[in-house]
Amino acid sequence: MPAPNLPRLLTVLLAAAAALPAQQSDIKAQIEFAKSKVYPALVNIAVVTKSYEGGRTVRRPSAGSGTVVSPAGHVITNYHVVEGAERVTCTLPTGETIAARVLAEDPAIDFAVLQLDLKRRRDPNVGLPFATLGDSDTVSVGDYVLAVGNPLALSSSMTLGIVSNTRRVFTDFLGTETDDLDIGGQKTGMFTLWIQTDALILPGNSGGAMVNLRGEIVGMNTRGGAGMGFATPSNLLAKSLNQIVTYGEVRRGWLGVQVKPMPDPARRGALVAHVAPGSPAAVAGIVPGDRLLAIGGAPLQCRFLEDLPLVYGAIADLAPGSTVDVRLDSGRSVPVVVGRWEKFLAEEREFRNVGITLRNVTAPLAEARGWPDAHGVLITGIRPGRPIEAARPELAVGDVIRALDGNAVATIADLEATLAAAKPGTALAFTVRRDRQEIVSALVVEEPVERKQPRTLPRPWLGVQTQVLSPEVAKALGMPGQKGLRITRVLPESTAAASGLRTGDVLVAVGDETIDAYRPQDAGDLDNVLNDLAVGQRVAVKVRRGQETLSFDITLEASRMVPGDPDKAGDDFFELKVRAIVYADRANEPWPEGATGAVVTDCANGGWAAMSGLRAGDLIVRIDDTAITGPGDVARALEAARAQKRALVAFFVRRGTRTTFVFVEPTYPD
Repeated sequence: MPAPNLPRLLTVLLAAAAALPAQQSDIKAQIEFAKSKVYPALVNIAVVTKSYEGGRTVRRPSAGSGTVVSPAGHVITNYHVVEGAERVTCTLPTGETIAARVLAEDPAIDFAVLQLDLKRRRDPNVGLPFATLGDSDTVSVGDYVLAVGNPLALSSSMTLGIVSNTRRVFTDFLGTETDDLDIGGQKTGMFTLWIQTDALILPGNSGGAMVNLRGEIVGMNTRGGAGMGFATPSNLLAKSLNQIVTYGEVRRGWLGVQVKPMPDPARRGALVAHVAPGSPAAVAGIVPGDRLLAIGGAPLQCRFLEDLPLVYGAIADLAPGSTVDVRLDSGRSVPVVVGRWEKFLAEEREFRNVGITLRNVTAPLAEARGWPDAHGVLITGIRPGRPIEAARPELAVGDVIRALDGNAVATIADLEATLAAAKPGTALAFTVRRDRQEIVSALVVEEPVERKQPRTLPRPWLGVQTQVLSPEVAKALGMPGQKGLRITRVLPESTAAASGLRTGDVLVAVGDETIDAYRPQDAGDLDNVLNDLAVGQRVAVKVRRGQETLSFDITLEASRMVPGDPDKAGDDFFELKVRAIVYADRANEPWPEGATGAVVTDCANGGWAAMSGLRAGDLIVRIDDTAITGPGDVARALEAARAQKRALVAFFVRRGTRTTFVFVEPTYPD
């Protein structure tokens, strides 16, 4: 570079360096402004979700993010955050917690709207912070955006990034088809052109806002990973939000066509690849191979996979029940009566008394399975050990109930009264479609039978625990060459304790049998000797104590370490089982002498007790204000809690060496 230009270059560099802090300051100010608009309206959503597995209801805690978007308390979030929600609680950045309910769901775009219970706020007169939706069509690649949410269910946070793409779709490996995204079986993403960003989005951020530097919500953070995040555009959200607030649901048009891009730029329109049988398009005479040029006068162009959501969106914007002209490549226009879009899966229901879960068959599901119609009820789960398991031939998950006791079944409403009232002795006859067969299965409802543990015959017991007296241990104790079993513990209240045996004594003989244990595999020698004797038999027990050999006459008692058949109780609503305290508990557990209560033996996975943190092995000492002395007290206390529909049931338990509280917050059926 010629020397005369050097001063000019230095001037430019110095000016650029001086401008850099000013630019950074400007961006920081914009971030602060955007934060002030949206961050106060962020909510941390805690959910108790309900799903169905193995023929029963399973509950789990989950969490996500959302944003308040109206002073009336509307919160927007992802459908997958509140899918199957049984209880929803929203927490603002101020720490205020507000109960909420799901107002409506829209799985097609992974969207849901919650309604906050503003009457139960700490101070209903305090204004509710809310954010506003912006225009996602103004977003450009390279724009700064903020991702606001609650990553990993932690408290509120915010990350900064840029927009990487504004028209992202997910495709198969070859890029020839768009992927069918799935949320719990529901199809989603067909209407969405995702906004891609490099702002950090982690699990828990779902449902949070993507915000531009003007403080407007331009997207909803929905997916993330591997350094990429994807948001649903705000304009798509606004359509659903407006319909939900207006109608309480989302209403979309449906023609029953699947389309593909036309790779030839000279040929306009969207290529029809499939027409659903019986759909509005099929009735109008549209067939695969036709090209859709315009719908209702609005031209269509579909050259790339990124154009597919726009085509399906144009169809969805049609009013169900209206008639629209569809112009085809043949030059003709056909009138089509617009159908109504239906989600892929209907809601699931449990009939606990018989042990089955069911859902209605939808038209999209019937078409996907190749069924001739959508009449019937799909079996989604059968609970082991419940009456439905006794049907012969056996019913199976995937069967579609078409008739019950000879009466046609189109929906759950046609059989719920019969199933709900089924009691022991009730005879039922199911007609089901299985693949392409029609099968009749008969069932006589019986009481569930509790599988009891097989009885164990009384075994003679000495009431001691021992270790093998190995040569090394014998030498260390000053007994070189001695063989036998060293007593490591004399169990309380045993005949051994009453006889005067002590910890440290070395058993060398029981009755006529000498105990010559010295190898690890000899640890069971005492049990082998006792197995040849009888409960109630009086035997001489010889031990070495120091340098002396002592003999004790001991009457063998039945082993107390075998639980036997203690009193039991259970609660089907809270889904836990308990039993009485047995000798083995007092011998092995670090409980104080004289402890009372009931021992938890089982907490069904996903039940109210398990989800709240109660564990097998816990000793229930008190339930609310009721002291527990045995299983019967547990049954009565929980029955009273159900009758009063207590929102919070407090269990005070012993867990190992400590005590703790377990708070169960059930949701009761209406």
